[in-house]
Formats: sequence, structure tokens, C-alpha cells
Amino acid sequence: MINIFEKGKNMTVSWFYFKNIGDQVQGTYIGKKTGMKDSFGNDQIVYLLDTPEGIKYVGFKTGQRINNDMKNIKLGQIIGFCYQNRAKYFNKVLKKEQECKNMVLFADYKIVDQDWINSHPDGTSDVEDVEITPNTESDEEDDGSPKGFGDFGDPITSPAPVAEVKPVKKSATPTDELLKMIVELAKSSLGVSDIAQTKSKVEEVTGLAFLPNNFEKILEMLRAY
Repeated sequence: MINIFEKGKNMTVSWFYFKNIGDQVQGTYIGKKTGMKDSFGNDQIVYLLDTPEGIKYVGFKTGQRINNDMKNIKLGQIIGFCYQNRAKYFNKVLKKEQECKNMVLFADYKIVDQDWINSHPDGTSDVEDVEITPNTESDEEDDGSPKGFGDFGDPITSPAPVAEVKPVKKSATPTDELLKMIVELAKSSLGVSDIAQTKSKVEEVTGLAFLPNNFEKILEMLRAY
């Protein structure tokens, strides 16, 4: 019998706060949550990182530009957030110069957690329904702007910088069957058999993220390849 206390790791779940310049956190990007508020009542996006110390929740106001950078990050990548320095900006709402935390994202599409990717072959996260306890403190700064404006005084036109939500047409074919067909086509058409290679090669050839919602389109493109 495996001794989980020797082979497993501490699964502590906690918030990570950026208090001082230089504070940083890194880990495997395993999911995100939207529709949450920080301690000032600002809408925020919370990213979940799997770290050696356990799961860390890292939240940023929806108006922060680092959220746009995160649009290019895929689940399973190893990423890092760093409070790099203080940045000055002109607040268009308050019409005066202010300072804010300059938060920087570090990532490389080639640096991934292969074990996590192998255990999530469909490319989806298993933390979407996780209930996150709201943070009772905040590392954000309330600049006094009315709600609905970002750190630089730019209006926030949507609740969160995420992909447009459209009704998803239900496939008549179960997802696991679609995945099997994609894997078989990847073998015959692309010459790859390893599931991790299949994912990266299919994305390279089709230009589509290897996600269940894209499986039917991926199949169509592979058949015509």
C-alpha cells in the first residue's frame, strides 16, 4: 500500500497576497474563477496555481491589464506572477497622476507541467466548480475611482476579459468518442501517437485550442488535412 504521507504533497489551499515589491508566486495554472469581489468590492478574476505549498488563489481586479496577458496562457503551463515595481499613471477619472502596483506575468509556452497535462487529456480544468472562500483582506489598492473603471481610468466594458460566451451547440457524439477520433486521425494524418504531442500538433495545424467545444471543428479540419 502506498504511504500517501510520503508520496503525496500538502494540499493546503490559501490566498496569495502581493504586499511588497518583489513578492512573487509560481505554479501550474489549473483554472480560474470569475464573478468574485475583493475586499473593496471590486470585481476580480481569481487564478488557481498548483504550487509545492498547495493551491494558491491569486486575484486581480478585472480592469488590470495582466488579465489580458492571461488570455494567451493555457491550462497546464507553469507561470509566475511578480509585483515588480510601482508604476505611475494618469487616472482619467480623477484627472490626476497616481501610482499602482506593476504586476508582471512570467510564462513560456514550452514550460508546462506534463504530469498535469497527461492527467487532463481533454484540456479542461477540474476546478471550475470549486467553491472559493472570499478573501478577507486584499493586496489591491482602492484608488477612489468609481466602480467600473480599471487601474488606468479606462472604462471596463465587460465584467471580465474572457472569451465571449456563446451558446454551445450540443454535439450528438460524446466528447470521449470525439477525442478518440481525433487521436486516430492525428496518428494517420499527422504521424503522432502520444497524447501530449497530439494536443500540441493539432493546435499547431488547426489553430484551435484543444478543448471539447472545438473537437467537432478540429475533426472537420483534420479530415480535410
